[in-house]
Amino acid sequence: MIIISMLLFVNIIKLQVHRKIKGINMIKRFSFLLLVIPMIASAQLRVGLDAGRVPTLKAGDKEAPWATEPDGMAISFGYEKYLIGIVGVGAEYTLDLAEENTFNTAFVYGAARIPFPFPFIKGVVRAGYSMPGGDASDKFDAGTAFGFGLRAKLPFIPLGLEAQFMRHALVPNDKYDEFAKLTGDLEFFMNSINLAATLKF
Repeated sequence: MIIISMLLFVNIIKLQVHRKIKGINMIKRFSFLLLVIPMIASAQLRVGLDAGRVPTLKAGDKEAPWATEPDGMAISFGYEKYLIGIVGVGAEYTLDLAEENTFNTAFVYGAARIPFPFPFIKGVVRAGYSMPGGDASDKFDAGTAFGFGLRAKLPFIPLGLEAQFMRHALVPNDKYDEFAKLTGDLEFFMNSINLAATLKF
């Protein structure tokens, strides 16, 4: 009888310990979800079109386009996640649709939302580093880039629209030394107007 009672006691203890461990695991999972869900809910995808791209040269206070016409169009794909409400990070890749002299960019940035006086509209500012790709990678290294614009989104609808101005600073690389020597202190920029659809999830 004593042995049976001890075995029952041990089994009861094991059962209670198992329940406690299971309860702790449930709390951990719940806490993890509480952290992850808001982060996922603050993320968004962006698909955009550069409606017009204009490369420019700047000398002192004067700036002029390289060409008399816009430099074609490009499509962009991006992912953004806001970490603390109005401040976030993101990455975007832009693919030039031109057949030659392509200027692709990989853009990594910090972003901020700015309250606007009109309902459902917010200002957006982005700033970071831009790595040229395509034919431009043979001439330029990574440089700074920034953009600003407006985003419109109705409540309870995940889709939104955004319009922004982007400006990439271009830094001639070692392969482009001869051109850099000829241009002296000239600064190079790629400017664009980007129209994008956003999907928040």
